[in-house]
Amino acid sequence: MKYILPKIIIFFLFLTGIERVYAQQPPNYVLYRYTMNVINPAYAAADGTTSFTFDLRSQLQGIDGSPRTQTFFGSIPYNERIGLGLSVVNDRTFIERETGVFVDFSYKLQLSDDVNLFLGLKAGGEFIDINANGLQTFNSVVDPLLQDENLFNPNVGVGFLLQHENYFVSLSSPGILNTNRFETQNGVVTEASNELLLFLSGGYNFTISDEWLFKPSFLLRYLKGIPLSADITTAFQYNAIIEFGVAYRTDSAISGLALFTVNDWLDIGYAYDNSLRSELTEQGRNTHEFLLKFKIL
Repeated sequence: MKYILPKIIIFFLFLTGIERVYAQQPPNYVLYRYTMNVINPAYAAADGTTSFTFDLRSQLQGIDGSPRTQTFFGSIPYNERIGLGLSVVNDRTFIERETGVFVDFSYKLQLSDDVNLFLGLKAGGEFIDINANGLQTFNSVVDPLLQDENLFNPNVGVGFLLQHENYFVSLSSPGILNTNRFETQNGVVTEASNELLLFLSGGYNFTISDEWLFKPSFLLRYLKGIPLSADITTAFQYNAIIEFGVAYRTDSAISGLALFTVNDWLDIGYAYDNSLRSELTEQGRNTHEFLLKFKIL
C-alpha cells in the first residue's frame, strides 16, 4: 500500500495540472464529513449502503441576497466493487443561481483485509442563471458585465478515498474542465472563470471507551489565487447515537455541530456557523445548516 498511494497522488496531480483548470466552488459545509459525495465521487456507496441525503444551508442571515444552498445526493451499491451516485446542488447568491447535477461512479480496490481504496469519477454540469435585473444601477449605459446569462457548463471530476474502520484520507477535484460563466462581448472582456479547486481531507476515530469515540478531522481547500482554507473539527460520539463537536475555519469562522442517529434508517444533523469577520454585522454573521440522511440497509 505504501507504494501504491504515492503513485496515485502523483497521477492525480499530473491529471489536474495538464491545463488551467476551472471549477465552481462548492459551499463550505460545516457537516463536510457527511456531505463528501458533493466534492468526491469516490464516496458513492463507499459505506456499502443505499442512502439519500438532504442538506439545507442558509448563510449570513440578515443580509439581502446572501447565499442559500439546497443539496441532495444519493448513492447505491451496484455490486461489491462498484457504487453509483447522483448529486444535485442548487446554490443561489444575490443575482446568480447555479444548479449542478452530477452522476458519480466509484470502484473499490481492496488493499488489505481492513483497508480499501476507492477511485471515483464525476460527470455532469452546472446550469447558471444570472439575472441582471436584480441590480439597481444609476448609469444610462448598460455595462456588458451586467447582462443576463443562461449557461450550461459540462464538467467532470475525479477523486480518491482511502478508507479504514478507524480513519480515512480523501483527495479530489469536483471539476477538471475549463468552464466560463461569461463571455467576451464586442471586444470587451466580460469573462469570469473558475480556477482549479482541490480538496484534501482526513480523519481518525479514537476509541475512548465502549461508548465514546473521539473523531477529529480536517478539510483543506486549495483554490488558485486565494489563500489556503482549512476546516479543523473535533467531535465526540456517544454510543453511536449522538455526535457533537466544534469546528474552526481558518478564514475566520467558528462552528458548532450535532448529529443524531434517530434509528437505523435516519440521521439528523444541525450546525451553526458564526463568522468572525469584523466587517459583518452581528446578525449577518449567522449561518445555519440542516441535514437529513435516509439509509436503506
